[in-house]
Amino acid sequence: MKKVLVCILAIVMIVSLVACGTPMEEPAEAPAEDSAEEVAEEVAEEVAEEVAEEVAEEVDESEWEIVVVSKDSTNPWFVRMKVGVDEYQAETGLNIYQKGTPEIDATLQSQLVADLISSGVDVICVVPVDPGSLEPVLKQARDAGIIVIAHEGSTLENVDYDIEAFDNKAYETVSKGSMLKFYTIC
Repeated sequence: MKKVLVCILAIVMIVSLVACGTPMEEPAEAPAEDSAEEVAEEVAEEVAEEVAEEVAEEVDESEWEIVVVSKDSTNPWFVRMKVGVDEYQAETGLNIYQKGTPEIDATLQSQLVADLISSGVDVICVVPVDPGSLEPVLKQARDAGIIVIAHEGSTLENVDYDIEAFDNKAYETVSKGSMLKFYTIC
């Protein structure tokens, strides 16, 4: 059951990340294949539908309380992310919302997470300001039975799942390969 919920929440985070992206200029000629964004959205929708069907019999989703904790509530990136979270809430009817601190401050974010634990939320999705400072409070959340999902928290240990926008090793490999090609051409 916990894995199913984590899958659904991972999909929510991925969809909200796709929604946060800035549209790129259209290429001169449209590619014959679907764009990576379209494929990701289609796969996310298919997986979400399959998981939702399986979970529908087991749990009443309308009773879940899911909170997305951003680094702060005023940064344009997180303001846009809130739009995606709100749209998802409107489409699904799930009790999901976003909260953030008024400024980027690790102590304030830790306190916000502690307050959410006290209020008894079911899931916390967090974009950490300082992963190290969040570890103790995320451990408290998991000890309380709260599912914890992180984004940009690859070093966090007290999470059920972490979503990263980029694979640093793959990026390094591509970058080094590109530089090698550049030097070869020159």
